[in-house]
Amino acid sequence: MKKHSKGNGGGSDWREMASRKRLTIGIDLGDQRSQYFVIDEEGTEVVQGTVKTTPQAFLEAFGEMARCRLPGQTRR
Repeated sequence: MKKHSKGNGGGSDWREMASRKRLTIGIDLGDQRSQYFVIDEEGTEVVQGTVKTTPQAFLEAFGEMARCRLPGQTRR
């Protein structure tokens, strides 16, 4: 897999990219911190990072983004 950039999500440039490209975000939810991984439509890694598992932290991390795919997985 190609890598575009890597980091803790501190910059907003990858969020702005969502208005120009179709992005897919994978999130591994944890009790206190969650990890996320963003790829573009070509499968290139855009960014990966961590965010606190709180509604406010998720809103700050992803709230201003354009729509994107967010696959989910549940366990029984």
